[in-house]
Amino acid sequence: MEIENVRNILLQEWDPLDVGDNANLADEYDAYLPTILNLVNAGHTSREIAEYLKGVEENMGITLPAERRTKAAFLLAG
Repeated sequence: MEIENVRNILLQEWDPLDVGDNANLADEYDAYLPTILNLVNAGHTSREIAEYLKGVEENMGITLPAERRTKAAFLLAG
C-alpha cells in the first residue's frame, strides 16, 4: 500500500482530531505512517491494526467510536 493511500484513509475514515477537511493539516498523522505501513506490509489483520489505532487514540486522550477505527483498519488491511 502506498503512503498516500494510508494518509488518506487516516484522514478520511479514522481522523481522531477531525482535521481531515483542512488541507494545511494533511500531515497531522504522518508520525504514525511508518508503523502502520509496517503492519500492513507484514500482513497484520484489520483487528491488529485497529488495536494499534486504539492505542494511538489512548495516547492522545481520545476515545473514538469503534466503528471509525474498525473501518479504517479494514481498509488498511485490504
